[in-house]
Amino acid sequence: MGIAYSILNAGPCRTKMSKLNPETAGLNQVRCLELRKLMHELSNVTTGILISSGLLAQLLTGDKRRRYCEQINEAGERTAALVRQARALLYPEEHL
Repeated sequence: MGIAYSILNAGPCRTKMSKLNPETAGLNQVRCLELRKLMHELSNVTTGILISSGLLAQLLTGDKRRRYCEQINEAGERTAALVRQARALLYPEEHL
């Protein structure tokens, strides 16, 4: 199940939030949905960074400046790992 599908259906938030105080459940559900949207956007940005740094590294084969592309790629990979960790918290049913 992809991020977009989960954002549109908001399943885990709906079921978990229904157990909370009715006065705060709606607000928490909105926050959860907004956080899911944020993770989706962060994932998109990270993908662009990783693709661009990889393409640039290919052009700079044998060039001393290639190490900068490698550093950008390492930072992008770390960001992708953080997004995966956040998704595991937001979508526990996908990470059983």
